[in-house]
Amino acid sequence: MRHRLVLMTLTLLILAGCGDKRILLNYVPDAAASKPAEDAPAVTVFAFRDARGDESDGNPYRVGGVYGGYGNRLSTVLAEKPVMPTLVDALAAGFRARGVPAQAVADREFRAGDSSVTG
Repeated sequence: MRHRLVLMTLTLLILAGCGDKRILLNYVPDAAASKPAEDAPAVTVFAFRDARGDESDGNPYRVGGVYGGYGNRLSTVLAEKPVMPTLVDALAAGFRARGVPAQAVADREFRAGDSSVTG
């Protein structure tokens, strides 16, 4: 009876670690960062091409995983919001915090001659 209780407890603990984990990606620009020249050109931050291959499993929320000692995935780490727009917004916020005019265009990748580019 006691062995059964220990076995059930261990099974529950192992299974509890196998569920997906959710995290909040939050960027706070450093206000103490050095400021650029006053005539710094405006910057437009576009979406990045997700080139993680099959590591992302095609999931825009996936930022990583928890792996066992043999490289086996125990759980997936997911962001609360899709990674790409969060990254684009954080980069634009970082530029603005440093005095560089910046806009975020998270819904598309850069194309030469794009009319949404300012400055």
